[in-house]
Amino acid sequence: MTEPTPAAVTRAAELLDGLTSSWYLIGGWAVDSWLGRQSREHPDVDIGLLIEDQANLFDFLPDWHLVAHDPPEQSHDDRWDGRSLEVAAHVHARHPDRTFELDFNFNERAGDRLLLNQDPLLSVAIEDAIRESPWSLPTLSPEIVLWHKGRDEIRERDQLDFEALEPVLDYRQRRWLAASLSVLDRQHPWLPRLTRTDQKRLVG
Repeated sequence: MTEPTPAAVTRAAELLDGLTSSWYLIGGWAVDSWLGRQSREHPDVDIGLLIEDQANLFDFLPDWHLVAHDPPEQSHDDRWDGRSLEVAAHVHARHPDRTFELDFNFNERAGDRLLLNQDPLLSVAIEDAIRESPWSLPTLSPEIVLWHKGRDEIRERDQLDFEALEPVLDYRQRRWLAASLSVLDRQHPWLPRLTRTDQKRLVG
């Protein structure tokens, strides 16, 4: 049963309804959006945008405190001045009254495909990568959400998200995720569960 959309996600969607660029829910809230319920606490709302729309975002939030993290692990509180950013940068946005925070992450595209990784090259058709979730919001597809969470060091919240979302993946999504993770790490810790579930379903 799908639960009502949480207030933080609703507020983000209402705000971004005025943004002329396409956006989509990513991160932990995307996990919950596919589950149709909140599974854990989230410090902010993660939003995906195309890198070509960064100037539009900057102009859209003139009164917000915007901090561009480029490289992404850089920690500081200097305001983003609108300088050009490259993919893997992200922008942390804090509402003027400090009651609401968004984190914008950027992707590239090649024609009608969303570029997820350059080396090795990984891309997905945009119509498959971004779909409407049970909360009726544009959301990164569940297998791609988990790919992002499993591509580097797996944090505790990433593992929790995998355990919550993996059971709702269909056969095609599970196969795609297993294949895409194995290219990065043939010993990836999520592979046994993904492939074991497949084998059980085929036998059943």
